[in-house]
Formats: sequence, structure tokens, C-alpha cells
Amino acid sequence: MRQRWILTVALLLVFCGQEVVAQRARITKDDVGRLYAEARFHREFSAFVSRHGAAVSPRAAEWLMVASDSLTDWIRSRNPDLFVEKPKVPWDGQVGSWTLAAPDERLVWGGQFSDVKWAYLGNNYFTALDTVETAEIRARMERHFGIPTRTVAEQSLHSSGQMEEYVQFEYWFTVNDSLPLKVTDVDGPFDRGVIVAGDHRYRRLLYRMRQSLLAAVMREVEPAAYMDYYFNVTTGVWYRTGYDGSEYIMSPIRPPNLARGRPEQPVLEEAR
Repeated sequence: MRQRWILTVALLLVFCGQEVVAQRARITKDDVGRLYAEARFHREFSAFVSRHGAAVSPRAAEWLMVASDSLTDWIRSRNPDLFVEKPKVPWDGQVGSWTLAAPDERLVWGGQFSDVKWAYLGNNYFTALDTVETAEIRARMERHFGIPTRTVAEQSLHSSGQMEEYVQFEYWFTVNDSLPLKVTDVDGPFDRGVIVAGDHRYRRLLYRMRQSLLAAVMREVEPAAYMDYYFNVTTGVWYRTGYDGSEYIMSPIRPPNLARGRPEQPVLEEAR
């Protein structure tokens, strides 16, 4: 029996290699099971690596479900001061960001806000936006925001040849990522100020929205050269209007071919 035990230990030592023998100079009968398990592990591991390689793809992340609601209630019961809800401050109409719809984005923008009921804010105040000529406001907006979303050139004609609407320009904005806002001329180049339209739910905030978006433009932005058409419904006369970099223009013209689009823009004042 003793000879059989010694033979088993000797075979395990040979199987595990010289390193194991060097590290464990003395083997007891209590080590037999462990040495056998290690030898089997190395053999199985070597076989696995030879079949599949040493690298193993990581497993995908898994969601761990925790009872967060019950944990929150437990914490709140012991320290209620940690969960004092701060009162929500109602939005005051401040415009923090804006995106202008380009002329070729009108259908998308219109579809996005097709269900909006519009409220309008006129020019019946005494700010720069209400007292400055509309042509100058347009020039400053052109410098800051770019070309309008829609002008006379994009508007339709009745079968009689008359305009469906008598708006010279419109800027269509999406402010604060989700709210529609339109800025429109009042009566072309013959009037002062602009009209602002927004969602009727924010009717009382329209003035603050207008000032937030446009007041700094009037104070800080220089006018840019532009050219457009305008039709005066009262007199039935077409005009070529705009700003050439030094003076504002309003010249009577023959009815233009609107199929050709917007009129040719003047040379920018920087290049004059």
C-alpha cells in the first residue's frame, strides 16, 4: 500500500513539471488532491487554448435590476432633508438658443408645427424694434441670422395674378430646441417694426421672447446688404427694395417674374 501511494505521488510530480517540484520540496498526503486538481486544470486549459485560442470575447453588458424605488423610500425615511424638492421656476420667455429654417426646409418646419395655434405680437411698443424702419431691421437680421426663410419670391399668386399674402419677408425659428417663432415685416419697407408670432400657449411671453431674440441684434449688429421684391396691395405697384451697403432702396418696377426666384443681391459693402 505504501509503495502504491509513493508511486502515485511520483507520477503527479512528473506531470506537474519541474517548477512544481522545485517549489514544493516536500509533499504530504494532504497535497495529493490539490496537485491532482491543478494538473487536471492545466491539461484542460491547454486543450481549450489549442482549440479556441487564448483570447475570449467579452460578454455584452447586462442590466442589473435593483429595487431603486424601495431603496429611495428607505433613505428618505431616515434622512428626509436629502429629498427636499426644489420649486420649479416657471419659464420667463428667455430665448437660450435658436435655429433658423432655411428656404428649402419650409415644408419640414411647417409639418413639424402644423398643429400650432398662433398668437401675434405687433409693434405697439416704444423699443428700437418698434420705432426703427422695417427695412433696417431686415438688414440687421440678415447680417445676424442669414437670409429669410420666405420672401415674396416664394409666395403664390391667385389666378388673377395677385399675391395670396403681402408679406415681404419671414424668418421661421425654432427656439429653445422646440418652440416655433416667426418674425415678419409689418407692411414691407413702408412701416416700422416687425410682427412676432408664436405658440398661443406662450402668448404672455411673446414680448420677452422677441426682446431676447432681437434686441441685441438691433443694438450690436451692423446692417447687411440685401435685395427683395415688395408688392403694395393698395397701389398695385411692385417695388425692388433693399440695402446696397450705403443707402436703402425702394424703386418701382414692372411685375417681376417670380419663377426666377429672389432678385440678384447687391455687391456686399465690404467688397465695394
